[in-house]
Amino acid sequence: MAIKGRRSCRNYSPELVSDESIENILEAATWAPSPLNTQPWEFIVVTNEETKEKIFSEADRCRKWALEKSGWKWLDAYNVDFLKKTPVIIAVVGDPPKDRR
Repeated sequence: MAIKGRRSCRNYSPELVSDESIENILEAATWAPSPLNTQPWEFIVVTNEETKEKIFSEADRCRKWALEKSGWKWLDAYNVDFLKKTPVIIAVVGDPPKDRR
């Protein structure tokens, strides 16, 4: 089973990712199944350092909020610094109007 070989990466090479590699990743992602074949998502490729810093700040703010609201102690140890270190972030965002039929 593929799920048994899954892992989460939190350390990244500082090398830039080629446009060709990003295009291949996005091509593969477009083949993901969705209800009624609507593909109600969009992909946003982020390489800008300032934007990655903003994403990190918001992720850390949300982590702290979730810790406060839930009391889940494990969230205190969850580090989102990797968001600043990765050369590319591909954000998958929902597009609700696409999902309405």
